[in-house]
Amino acid sequence: MLRKLQHRIKTNITAITSLVQSWMRQVRSDEVRAELGVVGERIEAPPRTHEQIYATGTSDRLVPGPL
Repeated sequence: MLRKLQHRIKTNITAITSLVQSWMRQVRSDEVRAELGVVGERIEAPPRTHEQIYATGTSDRLVPGPL
Protein backbone atom coordinates (compact mmCIF):
# COMPACT_ATOMS: atom_id res chain seq x y z
CA MET A 1 0.00 0.00 0.00
CA LEU A 2 2.89 2.36 0.77
CA ARG A 3 4.38 1.72 -2.68
CA LYS A 4 1.04 2.52 -4.28
CA LEU A 5 0.85 5.80 -2.37
CA GLN A 6 4.42 6.71 -3.30
CA HIS A 7 3.68 5.96 -6.96
CA ARG A 8 0.58 8.17 -6.92
CA ILE A 9 2.49 11.01 -5.30
CA LYS A 10 5.27 10.70 -7.89
CA THR A 11 2.70 10.69 -10.70
CA ASN A 12 1.03 13.82 -9.34
CA ILE A 13 4.34 15.64 -8.93
CA THR A 14 5.26 14.70 -12.50
CA ALA A 15 1.95 16.15 -13.72
CA ILE A 16 2.51 19.39 -11.79
CA THR A 17 6.07 19.68 -13.09
CA SER A 18 4.83 19.16 -16.65
CA LEU A 19 2.29 21.93 -16.15
CA VAL A 20 4.99 24.32 -14.92
CA GLN A 21 7.18 23.40 -17.91
CA SER A 22 4.25 24.07 -20.24
CA TRP A 23 3.81 27.52 -18.69
CA MET A 24 7.54 28.14 -19.14
CA ARG A 25 7.22 27.48 -22.88
CA GLN A 26 4.27 29.88 -23.18
CA VAL A 27 5.70 32.79 -21.21
CA ARG A 28 7.56 35.50 -23.12
CA SER A 29 9.28 37.12 -20.16
CA ASP A 30 12.71 35.71 -19.36
CA GLU A 31 12.24 36.79 -15.74
CA VAL A 32 8.96 34.90 -15.37
CA ARG A 33 10.44 31.88 -17.16
CA ALA A 34 13.35 31.86 -14.71
CA GLU A 35 10.99 32.07 -11.73
CA LEU A 36 8.91 29.19 -13.09
CA GLY A 37 12.15 27.22 -13.42
CA VAL A 38 12.82 27.79 -9.73
CA VAL A 39 9.27 26.68 -8.90
CA GLY A 40 9.77 23.50 -10.93
CA GLU A 41 13.03 22.74 -9.14
CA ARG A 42 11.41 23.21 -5.76
CA ILE A 43 8.55 20.90 -6.69
CA GLU A 44 10.99 18.20 -7.79
CA ALA A 45 13.35 18.49 -4.80
CA PRO A 46 11.44 16.39 -2.22
CA PRO A 47 10.92 13.39 -4.53
CA ARG A 48 14.61 13.48 -5.58
CA THR A 49 15.65 13.55 -1.93
CA HIS A 50 13.29 10.69 -1.15
CA GLU A 51 14.71 8.61 -4.00
CA GLN A 52 18.28 9.26 -2.85
CA ILE A 53 17.47 8.25 0.72
CA TYR A 54 15.90 4.97 -0.32
CA ALA A 55 18.52 4.26 -3.00
CA THR A 56 21.31 4.47 -0.42
CA GLY A 57 19.45 2.26 2.04
CA THR A 58 19.74 4.77 4.86
CA SER A 59 16.04 5.31 5.49
CA ASP A 60 16.24 3.32 8.72
CA ARG A 61 18.60 5.98 10.13
CA LEU A 62 16.13 8.82 9.73
CA VAL A 63 14.91 10.22 13.01
CA PRO A 64 11.81 12.40 13.05
CA GLY A 65 12.45 15.90 14.27
CA PRO A 66 10.23 18.12 16.39
CA LEU A 67 6.99 19.28 14.86
